[in-house]
Amino acid sequence: MITRQTIQAMSAPLFQKYGVKRAALFGSVARNESGAASDVDLLVEMAGGRPFDFFNLQEDLAERFGCRVDLVEYAALRPQLKDRILADAVTGYEK
Repeated sequence: MITRQTIQAMSAPLFQKYGVKRAALFGSVARNESGAASDVDLLVEMAGGRPFDFFNLQEDLAERFGCRVDLVEYAALRPQLKDRILADAVTGYEK
């Protein structure tokens, strides 16, 4: 099981590499309810660099954490889920 602190420490270098402006953890890990099979859910705001940065970041995070990573851009949050996701969100990175 991966902790919030571990995620923050392990992801910061990748956030810098891929031009992430801010990131927040949400879901079971953010609520301290994760288990061995849990994925990592992250909200990100990208600086808008290279076209594939978002997907490369997702792959690199999954490799680093050893589990599936669901990456969602703040701007792409669906209105019907936005309030629930933001209520769980724990900011872990701001540039």
